[in-house]
Amino acid sequence: MESIKDMLIEHEDLKLVVYDDATGLPITKGTVVKGNPTIGVGRNLVGRGITKDEAMYLLDNDIADFQHQLFVKLPWFYSKPVEVQAVLTDMGFNLGVAGLLSFKNTLHFIEIGNYKAAAENMLDSRWARQVGDRADKLSNILKSL
Repeated sequence: MESIKDMLIEHEDLKLVVYDDATGLPITKGTVVKGNPTIGVGRNLVGRGITKDEAMYLLDNDIADFQHQLFVKLPWFYSKPVEVQAVLTDMGFNLGVAGLLSFKNTLHFIEIGNYKAAAENMLDSRWARQVGDRADKLSNILKSL
């Protein structure tokens, strides 16, 4: 089996970002795609996509990565209840870690355990107005603690 993998990697190449299979160039915002969006070793995302198991595998990796990034920036992250970790992970997933870190007051309230104030502060943001129900659900989780 490894020889088939090696042969396919040699012929198809291994690309870890989405690329245009007609040009071999990475697809970025505004790219006009001539062929098919493809990733990995010739995985045509239009013709084949990914399976649910593959999507869950990627999601598990993304959650682990976001939580590690949050722990590096917020050393108290893992000392908080799992519900708080979930809220911060969700926000980090949506905003990026840098975007989440801009919520200085919300993060301060979470750090000191004042989840009600954190929830109210979170809702008083442009982000909350943009994401609507998502922000409401996340703030309700914090309010319930």
